Amino acid sequence: MNAETNYLKVIGVFMNVLIFYASYGGGHLSAANALRQYIEKNYPEYNVNMVDCMKYINKGVEKITTDIYGYAICVGGCLCLVK
Repeated sequence: MNAETNYLKVIGVFMNVLIFYASYGGGHLSAANALRQYIEKNYPEYNVNMVDCMKYINKGVEKITTDIYGYAICVGGCLCLVK
């Protein structure tokens, strides 16, 4: 803990980190978890929270965007196999 962080803690100021991710597949969550783990390991005095943005949007929009993402992954994978 450096002097600035120690001072902030003494006066009651805490660092909060908010990581936003989208629950499309597993890659976004894996990246968010990697960030969270790095921060928690290297900056233990920070409070880290993660938010799945997809849980806070319109359910219809969530379904459409999730379906499009799934389709794009499938088409991208299929196109790669054809080459």
